[in-house]
Amino acid sequence: MPGARPLWTLTLPDYAPDVRFSPDGRSLAAATVTGPVVVVDPWSGAERFRTDGHSEGALSIAWNVMVPLFATGGADGAVAFQRASDGAPCARTPLGRGWVERLVWSPDGAVLAAAVGRSVCFLAPDGTVRGRFDGHPSTVTGLAWHVGKGAFLTSAYGVVSLLAPGDPEPRMQHYFRTSLLTVHPSPDGRFVASGTQDPMVHIWDLEDDGNEVNLTGYVGKVAVLAWSPALPLLATAAGAGLVTWDFTSGDPFRHRPQELSLDGSGRVTALEFLNTGALLVGTDDGAVWRIVLGKNGEERERALLARVARAVCSLVTSPDGRALAVVAAGGGITLLSLANDE
Repeated sequence: MPGARPLWTLTLPDYAPDVRFSPDGRSLAAATVTGPVVVVDPWSGAERFRTDGHSEGALSIAWNVMVPLFATGGADGAVAFQRASDGAPCARTPLGRGWVERLVWSPDGAVLAAAVGRSVCFLAPDGTVRGRFDGHPSTVTGLAWHVGKGAFLTSAYGVVSLLAPGDPEPRMQHYFRTSLLTVHPSPDGRFVASGTQDPMVHIWDLEDDGNEVNLTGYVGKVAVLAWSPALPLLATAAGAGLVTWDFTSGDPFRHRPQELSLDGSGRVTALEFLNTGALLVGTDDGAVWRIVLGKNGEERERALLARVARAVCSLVTSPDGRALAVVAAGGGITLLSLANDE
């Protein structure tokens, strides 16, 4: 199994709740809770510029794939739009009281969805508000683009909703009475998975309402999930347990779920699939693993890629899969080269 080569490590002013590569992979932006958004060269770690668009802290980042700009959301309830080349301000849109913790662009770069409190606002690249939905029963906990429906998916207490800027009401809503923590559409768009406050993952089948199921057997709440882009597999984690589910033929119970042990590496805190189908796993003791899975989710190979000084908060791969940013507690970021993996 190919290894990983550490290129650099930097420590930001404070915890980084969101870190994103630019669409071309030539920049890496990190939002910090103390305010600045820091943009660096991903291969050298050298700082290119920083922006101060949120006086109360930056929480989220989204790069536009069509227009050379990126958007940031903050604890001040605003979305700021900045030029990709130098961070120069382009627009700023206040959305009201609440934290803007989630930002997602549509694939064509025409619409930005911003979650603030119980609302989702839709913005054009120039900051113009194109729509808003305020009907969530609780704070929006998840936000994603649904590739098959051409609209945005959200999660809140007891409901996932499909929203579009031109529609006054949701195009679709599915209910399950518990605290939904995440929303994860499968790559083909058929399934929607939500981690919950209970020890389970809830699954909706958008092609078959009768195939709504719970994935159970966890030790606690499930907030860490990832779909494989190469195989019909869902990876999930709660505590130190890592479980993969095989969705071949649409039935996650057709094959026994695979429980993977990480040899006492601590609680699983981050999951990310590479385009090759290899699974990256981060833990709260700073370990980063790469696991090669078989077609039913069973482990084939495993390697320890790195160990960082503090708990892994997120794993962020570059668009070409050649680099991995390991985001750690306290503002640490370590860049690993995965050039030999593809």
